[in-house]
Amino acid sequence: MPNKSTAEIHPLPDLDPAEQLNRLHAQIVEAQAANAALESTIEAQRAHLAKLESNPFALVLNNLDAGSVLEELGDEIQKVTALVDCRQEPGVIAVLMTAKPYKPGCIDFIVEIKTKEPKVEKPHTLFFVGANGQLSRQDPRQRELPFTQ
Repeated sequence: MPNKSTAEIHPLPDLDPAEQLNRLHAQIVEAQAANAALESTIEAQRAHLAKLESNPFALVLNNLDAGSVLEELGDEIQKVTALVDCRQEPGVIAVLMTAKPYKPGCIDFIVEIKTKEPKVEKPHTLFFVGANGQLSRQDPRQRELPFTQ
């Protein structure tokens, strides 16, 4: 399906030529505005990419193990944040990067991703302490009501 900026423009036979010209002009102006907005978005993305390429952290993280570390980090972020949202408890995502000398002028990076998921509250079970320290699920101080059918 062609987008608006490349769609063919057909004259409208039921309108006088001046009105057709006005509508065509409006469509051209609209297409030019859409094109300018698209170009602005593309320029903003190029500037963002250039900034990322000059950022050593982003450069290293993106290239570790051919991008698999960045992929794993993304997966862990999604998992932990979903659990944080569900359990309404804090979680932790930690990236530990060790830079080791490999040889002069060469650095070896070792990365470890650690996560701490929000704690799940375990179910509670109440017991009552009766005579002689015996445990019971029923409160010994609570009288029982007779049950009849």
